[in-house]
Amino acid sequence: SVGERPAGWSRWRVRDLARYGWNTLTAYTSLPLQIVPLLGAVMLVVSMLLGIEAALSRWRGESVSGFATLEMTILFTGSMIMIGLGVLGQYLARVYDELKQRPLYLVGRELGFEPTRDSFRK
Repeated sequence: SVGERPAGWSRWRVRDLARYGWNTLTAYTSLPLQIVPLLGAVMLVVSMLLGIEAALSRWRGESVSGFATLEMTILFTGSMIMIGLGVLGQYLARVYDELKQRPLYLVGRELGFEPTRDSFRK
């Protein structure tokens, strides 16, 4: 069991902790940017399945006029926008990583190899 805090109650509220967690997540990883195009791809698959279902409904004569077409169009357009934003976000994340200007020798040491003088030439 955790003992009592010696300095009394913490002044951190749940909202402050949530903001701190979100800032930490977005500052050190591009994972949220990688999720966006995946969600766009899922939406694209859903819109294609809906299109197949609408075509089968139309063929059987059970379709409601315009509803499936409108829904499919909105899902398809939204998925294309999400995929495009995901690609743009990945590009910006890579540009941001380059702007940090971290030295290559530190990166090499962290990856487990000691770079030589020739490995820095372009």
